[in-house]
Amino acid sequence: MKINRHNTAGNRYLNEDGTFEAFPYSYTIGTTKNGNNMMGINYRIRTDVQQAHQGEIVDYSDSYTDSEVGEQYINTLIVNAGVSESELPDGQNLGLPAIAKALMGKPVRITNKRKPGFKDPSKMVNDISFTEPSKAPSISPAELGQNIKGDVSTNAGVNQTTSTGTSRPAPTAPQPASDPFTNSGNGIDISDDDLPF
Repeated sequence: MKINRHNTAGNRYLNEDGTFEAFPYSYTIGTTKNGNNMMGINYRIRTDVQQAHQGEIVDYSDSYTDSEVGEQYINTLIVNAGVSESELPDGQNLGLPAIAKALMGKPVRITNKRKPGFKDPSKMVNDISFTEPSKAPSISPAELGQNIKGDVSTNAGVNQTTSTGTSRPAPTAPQPASDPFTNSGNGIDISDDDLPF
């Protein structure tokens, strides 16, 4: 491991509404109570673009189910993130892990909307309500560097039926103790009927 005091994750989690230049830096794969596959995408706000909240992370706020309607949302993110057809060919059936891997480090503009939690309305959570193509499509290699974490499902123990309370529920995982949005690491069971699509 290389020691570098300028390369730290910090405990800086976004807690504001707004539109930001970002990139997917990690993902989780899980299942719903009824067995549908789910993918959660976590973002990092770019530091190579002049904007508020540089370097902050937006975890557990954007998720997709492997369903007919979920497919439209996934395809929208793929297009907005500029994933090439050579990486994810049109017409090919791919699993969520392959799609998530292709999204890592791609520039995308995200709009975050704070809202009451799905199961606990007293807690405000992040929800990526909108994505669009980046206005700064070239990401500095130094920006990506050690910031791409990839699959964090096994680290977080999310191969279970859980939800974050976002509009597109995703697997939850324990967050650092300094994160004010954590629910003490306990998952929330959901069924496919609880999903908005």
